[in-house]
Amino acid sequence: MGKFSDDKIAGGEVQKEVCAFLNRFYRKEFGKCEEVVGYFPKWDIIAGKGKTFEVKYDRFCHRTRNFFIEIVGFNKSCADYWVLVDSDNYHFIQRGKLENLIGMCELRKMGGDKKAWEGWLIPSCNVKHNSTIYPRTWQKEPEWYQKYIIEQRKAK
Repeated sequence: MGKFSDDKIAGGEVQKEVCAFLNRFYRKEFGKCEEVVGYFPKWDIIAGKGKTFEVKYDRFCHRTRNFFIEIVGFNKSCADYWVLVDSDNYHFIQRGKLENLIGMCELRKMGGDKKAWEGWLIPSCNVKHNSTIYPRTWQKEPEWYQKYIIEQRKAK
């Protein structure tokens, strides 16, 4: 399979992972979350209480220290939250905060020699400072729940 096909499969798996995470830890706040089946550019996950999530996996983020957001995808999506995922973490960011970060970036053409994709390279440090971060190890580490979820709820 080509790189695009591999990315699409990996993105679908990450989307399932994020949906499972939301259902496990945030069902009370958001309601039952479900993935959208098939092509639906407005969002990837919808929660029972109406909140929506766009999930984007960037397998190169650790190498480039940037998240790439495609202009077409961003403009078509109307999700309340974007979940930017790298190899280690989920970065939950409200759409308005992501719009502010995009406003500070130049539009770039990416994608090899043909530069097929147009979008923004957002420094991962900027995403980190404007999002709520959860490690992707939540399924493997029982103490994870206490460390991240309980502490955040106490802080509210």
